[in-house]
Amino acid sequence: LPECNENQALVFEPIIPNGKTYFYFPGCGSERMFPDISMSAIYLMLKSGARVIIPPRFLCCGFPMGVNGKEKIHNKVILRDTIIFSQIRDMFKHLNFDAVAVTCGTCKEALTHMGIAEIFETEIKDVMALLEYNFKSEEQYLYHKPCHDSLEDNGMKIIKKNIGENVKYVPHCCS
Repeated sequence: LPECNENQALVFEPIIPNGKTYFYFPGCGSERMFPDISMSAIYLMLKSGARVIIPPRFLCCGFPMGVNGKEKIHNKVILRDTIIFSQIRDMFKHLNFDAVAVTCGTCKEALTHMGIAEIFETEIKDVMALLEYNFKSEEQYLYHKPCHDSLEDNGMKIIKKNIGENVKYVPHCCS
C-alpha cells in the first residue's frame, strides 16, 4: 500500500466503478498479524467495482484492551478512533457510504459499540457477506466462528455458497 501518515486516509478507486463506497477497517489482526486478509479484502471490494477508503495505518478497535481490563487504554483508543472516523467522514461528506466493511468479528463488535455505523450513516458488514463472488475450490477451508462472528450466524452458509462445500467448522475459541 502507499505510504499514509497518521492524519491521512487512503482512497482506492476501482477500474470499473459501480458507484458504491466502502469504508474498510482492517483492524490490527488483519493489518499487522495477517496482512493477506486485508489485502485480499481490498482487492475483492475493488474488483466488485467499489471505491474503498481506509483509515491511517495501525488502528486498533480497542477490543483487546477492553476484554483484558485495561480500561484507561481502551477508552483512549476509542476516543482516538472516534475522532479519526469523524474526521474521515467529514472529509468525504460528499459521498454516501454503502457500508463499513470489516474482516474481523471482534472489530465488528467493538466498532458497533463505538458508534461507527452512526458516524458513516450505514451498517457494518463483513466483507464476505458484502460481496458476491465465486471461488469454488477443492481445497479444504476452516471457519472459526468465535473469531469471525461478523457473519451473524450465516458464516457457513455464505462461505459454502461463495467458496464450496469443503468447509470445516471449528467451534471453540482458540485463545
